[in-house]
Amino acid sequence: MSALLLTLGFRDGSVVFDDLESFVWVLIVTAFWVNPPSSSSDEYGVWERSAEGLTRNSLLPPGGIPSKDWLGNRKTSLLFHLAEKDDEPVIYYDETSRKYAGVIKQLSAYMFRCHFQRNSMKLSLGEDTYYIQVLQMFRDAILSLSSRRT
Repeated sequence: MSALLLTLGFRDGSVVFDDLESFVWVLIVTAFWVNPPSSSSDEYGVWERSAEGLTRNSLLPPGGIPSKDWLGNRKTSLLFHLAEKDDEPVIYYDETSRKYAGVIKQLSAYMFRCHFQRNSMKLSLGEDTYYIQVLQMFRDAILSLSSRRT
């Protein structure tokens, strides 16, 4: 579910942004889901501040999700961080996760922009255009990942 839909409690405008953001969350969780080190490990502090730790603790906190609004705000903050819009560098704990950093940054920035510019964006372009833009980002990412393997 999109951050804005969680925060507002109702759909504001087109479903295209909610659909795309939901898919981006599936990708983020898939790319960054790694087992944490033991909490007594020296690496645990690094993991907690990493994209993987922040993703897990923001979306599935150990104590549960207190409210939809809380989760919506956490998702918005995580998109902001993964888009590298804050002063904190994004740290990657796992080498495999690092491979997805570029596409996650690009998609996070795109979805964060959509989150705050929905009214003007939905008037400017047709819904198909937004799906095509995101598909192009995925295509570029797949080509980028493929070229690294050779």
